[in-house]
Amino acid sequence: MKGTPKAAIYGSLIVLSLAAQQNGTTNWLNEKPTRAVGCVLSTEDEAHLRGLFPPMFRRPNPLVDERYTTVPLSVWKQMIGDAINNHLLIQGMTKTEAGAAFVFGDYDLTGCSIVRYEEDLLTTQCLKYSGDACLQYKHLKPHLDLKFTQAGYLLEFDSGRNPFVSKELLDANMDRRKIVLDGDSLLKIGRAHV
Repeated sequence: MKGTPKAAIYGSLIVLSLAAQQNGTTNWLNEKPTRAVGCVLSTEDEAHLRGLFPPMFRRPNPLVDERYTTVPLSVWKQMIGDAINNHLLIQGMTKTEAGAAFVFGDYDLTGCSIVRYEEDLLTTQCLKYSGDACLQYKHLKPHLDLKFTQAGYLLEFDSGRNPFVSKELLDANMDRRKIVLDGDSLLKIGRAHV
């Protein structure tokens, strides 16, 4: 199991690796991409949504809210500590623990239902040349939306479409509320189901 994060060996939990790019050649031009976090759906925003009482992911979910009770507390604490140190997300983490894994600093997650983490990356792929010189490089802006239950535990994370809230609302809230973070890239796109 060499190279397997310690947190990934504790059972059948949904785990997302946020490990930095591997050493060696990289396909990013900017060594330190811009990292940002924003509350894209707050509990206050939910009050303005029509037809959802509350959104499905915000309903009580004992399987997630009580995930920590499925193993001895000392094992859970060790697993969460390992996950934070290895920049992993585990279903059932608290908002504080998820923030520590993403190195959010003092960004306050208490009133957030969906938190977006994004990076601004410039790739080495050239889109437009002038002779041998590249004029325009491909730009990527990957993101993850972390959804929390009403009790404040991490339910899921995805970078795709959210069936409960419009993409436009989430994008607008991110533009309005985002805060730039210090630190190196953490996003390694992909999920691991352990």
